[in-house]
Amino acid sequence: MLDAVRDGRPVLLAAPAGHGKTTLLDQYAATWQGPSAGLRFTADDRYGPGEVRAAVLARVRAPGTLLVLDDLHLLPDAAHTFELLAATLPADAHLLAAARPLPALNLSRAELAHTVVVGPDDLRLRWWEVDRLFTDVHGRPADPVLAWDATWLTGGWAAPLHEFLLCTRGLSRRQVRRTLTAPGVPFAVGYLDRQVLDELGPDLREFLMRVAIHPELTPAVCASADTPAARAEAAAMLRRAERAGALVRNGAGLVGEPLLRHLLVHRFATTSPDAPGVFTAAAARLRAAGDPLGAAWAAFLARDRPALHELMERHPVVIGAALPAHWHGILRAFAGPTPPVDLGEVRRIAEEFGIVVGGPETGVPTAVVAGPGGTEFPEFPGVPLDDEGRLAEALSRMGAGDYRAAIAGFDAFLGDRDGPLAAAAELFRALSCLLSGHGCDVRDVEKAAQRVAHTGPAWLGRLARAGLTLTGASEYRGEARAVRAACERLGDVWGGVLAGHMEACAAMLRGEPDPDLLTGSGRRLAAAGMAAAATWSLAYQALARAQRAEPGAEEIALRAERDAERWELPGALVIARCARLLADPGASDVDHDTLAEDAARLGIRLETFLRVRRDPAAPPPTAFDIRCFGGFAVRLAGKPLDLARLAPQSRVLFRVLALHAGRPVHREVLAAALWPDAPAHAAFHRLQTAVYKLRRFLEPGRGRRGTSAFVPFEDGAYRLRLPEGSYLDIAAAEDALARARRAAARGDAAREARTLRELLAVADALLLPETGPEEWVIEARERWADAAAEARARLAGRASYADRV
Repeated sequence: MLDAVRDGRPVLLAAPAGHGKTTLLDQYAATWQGPSAGLRFTADDRYGPGEVRAAVLARVRAPGTLLVLDDLHLLPDAAHTFELLAATLPADAHLLAAARPLPALNLSRAELAHTVVVGPDDLRLRWWEVDRLFTDVHGRPADPVLAWDATWLTGGWAAPLHEFLLCTRGLSRRQVRRTLTAPGVPFAVGYLDRQVLDELGPDLREFLMRVAIHPELTPAVCASADTPAARAEAAAMLRRAERAGALVRNGAGLVGEPLLRHLLVHRFATTSPDAPGVFTAAAARLRAAGDPLGAAWAAFLARDRPALHELMERHPVVIGAALPAHWHGILRAFAGPTPPVDLGEVRRIAEEFGIVVGGPETGVPTAVVAGPGGTEFPEFPGVPLDDEGRLAEALSRMGAGDYRAAIAGFDAFLGDRDGPLAAAAELFRALSCLLSGHGCDVRDVEKAAQRVAHTGPAWLGRLARAGLTLTGASEYRGEARAVRAACERLGDVWGGVLAGHMEACAAMLRGEPDPDLLTGSGRRLAAAGMAAAATWSLAYQALARAQRAEPGAEEIALRAERDAERWELPGALVIARCARLLADPGASDVDHDTLAEDAARLGIRLETFLRVRRDPAAPPPTAFDIRCFGGFAVRLAGKPLDLARLAPQSRVLFRVLALHAGRPVHREVLAAALWPDAPAHAAFHRLQTAVYKLRRFLEPGRGRRGTSAFVPFEDGAYRLRLPEGSYLDIAAAEDALARARRAAARGDAAREARTLRELLAVADALLLPETGPEEWVIEARERWADAAAEARARLAGRASYADRV
């Protein structure tokens, strides 16, 4: 969500204290590829919008600067300030801000129409993330049930979770659980008092204690009497609570953090003589509103045993599925004997709520649905198939490896749909793109995973997190392994084997085949009864061995071929034949052209799989020397390359990739830059041709099936990857400019002068003069001309100052 700033969209984090806003801003700014500047406001600041704008503009000097504003709510006019900055900042600046309550923005303004608001629900930790927090960050023993209970109680609120971990450090498992389930949340009471309640007046604290039993607050719910005056008074108190950050808006009402509500309800129940009457009235109101869980809690707090008994007898499954075992046990003990709860039904409802319930059945499919061609796939709880069967058809095509038909099916199913099914379809579409070898933008997969995490069910959220590993992004390399470990602790057999399969596939897709990992994945798939998926694993195993030139690859590939034909898995058949072609290029019954036609029909990018892993003992490729300033020139091992032998469009592509200094450039950006007037399909075809010719020029000995060492395709983008010891003058200029700015910020004049001279030695010439006034080079050419002019001016200023001294 924060990456929207890269597209020029303002982003605003709005959440109460303790949701990690400042930490998130700092971490994001640290990863920003370019200059950044920050302002953090305090309660003493009385700056008006114009003053803030002037201070900001003084810091936003370089193009592409990320501007980070923290605690925006402490300004007298936060909304006007944000609107002014969004409207008047330079077009190449990026605005990222954080506030506690969401400012009253006028989102109808054109400058704010594309603002991305990141709210408290976006910042919450999901239960599997809490499990990772416990085990991977704090080194605690694995306990998914404890992670779920902690998430349920805290609502995934980061700061109280941190307090819980701190106060239970070194305690036994029994002591940790006792701390979590103790009344009055003792582990977080100090934090809640300091950060939230102490900032409220006594009258507002008393008001919130009386109404905290209600999950959603409106003036009508909170009024002490059914009169206009009482409702107006309640509305005023709610506005105060919202401004103080104790409540956040949710549609027509306001909601508080679950943990804060828990503390307020406990204090009211233990300190106010009015509590029984208030809770009795709340139980009746919540029951009438169709909230049996809330009504049950209110009846328990009112000590109304008959009312609680009736509720638990009437709604046993809903109440049982929505509560952790400890709290459900408290209600059952007070209510007295009730009919036994159908645990299977509880699990089904719990999955619909996105809740994980322990036990070996968790996450196991409830039925198997037959798709076209005999392909079988599980019908998972919480995601019913659509009546028309379009989602079932697309899932079946995906399982068979017909990715082109699967993606078209998901697109047709999505249409204008919304909700859990649409989120699931978006996720499976992204996974199809990744598994086909074409890749897709990691941000698209992140968005799909985030949406699935919001809509549930829980098993699909785990699958989404594992799928991020397929993107090849470094930060997600261990995600599938971690999900597999969590699933194994939960008893989620299917989830564990699918996450393990994704882990093995990801290694293959990023060019690091691991036959042993694939062998283990195949054994787990077969043991779980997933015979079709095991065939996929066998095909990948054969391909991994063939890529590494290991013995036995052809034999395994033949077995995979037979199984793929038996299960009618055309995609796995293509992978198995890729393995045979790599293992024995002279095989008479495997024709490359026919294989390419089959792969194209299925939407499989053959080049991703027909590549040979380079022997680590082989000598590294020869170093390049590439110059862009003053004219485009390339030397290989000290000898100039004759660029005239390279096709004209491939020469232009070479310059564009060099201009980006090793950073990936999405194929859509390249196609639009080089062929702006051509239809998309024609531009992409020309781009593929230009890439092919450039690769052949740089690597004349490279076979058609080998991966490119210099122009790889990763996640939908091409980049120029040069061997160690190579030189690219644009990269050298960027490094010198960054070092000069750091020296200037430290006040180190001598170091700044040296690095500015290094910059001018490289970049004091026109960038790619042979290119002409093409749009893709103009901005970079002007930026480097300005940087060189500024460097000359600063050096001249320092020289004149030295003369005067």
